[in-house]
Amino acid sequence: MQKLVSIIMGVYNGADTLEEAIESLKKQTYKNWELIVCDDCSTDSTMSILEEYSTSDARIKVIQNECNLGLAASLNQCIKYVNGSFIARMDCDDLSDPLRLEKQVSYLEEHAECDLVGTYMKEFEGKKYGRVVETKINPTKFDLPKGAPFAHATILVRSEVMKELKGYCISNHTVRTEDVDLWYRFFAAGFIGANIPEALYYV
Repeated sequence: MQKLVSIIMGVYNGADTLEEAIESLKKQTYKNWELIVCDDCSTDSTMSILEEYSTSDARIKVIQNECNLGLAASLNQCIKYVNGSFIARMDCDDLSDPLRLEKQVSYLEEHAECDLVGTYMKEFEGKKYGRVVETKINPTKFDLPKGAPFAHATILVRSEVMKELKGYCISNHTVRTEDVDLWYRFFAAGFIGANIPEALYYV
């Protein structure tokens, strides 16, 4: 039986792209997933779109902040509701390749020593696709000063690892760099990560 993947997404005013992002998840070849979305007090039609999806698909769960808190806090809210063995990230203005979850889960199942796996990304605008953004296949803590070892939105991580790290840091010093802070704490705790050298995520 497939292990459950919990996909976490923070959204603020994402009405223009949200549906396409969710549809890319519904096209996954790996079917045992749940999507936990935290609406960060959007002022557009984001919440009504999410409510429609959650009504028609029981795998989609929606929560809402009482005030605008930012991405890190919204993702931490999502983590509270995670039921899966794995946690995946997804942004509301990106797309996941249909094989993304299948390949990432298979990688972690086949590599017991690995705690997190990311992928390459491909840039797109409308229907036009551009360059592939690559990351080192087996990054270590020594790669941190050179740049992000993982593309944040592409990751699939074992749930117990994210919970041991206590999710994302909420601080003025880590605004918009909550992923960089996470990578430093990830490696400091002795965890191991890798990247699949395929563009399985479109940004």
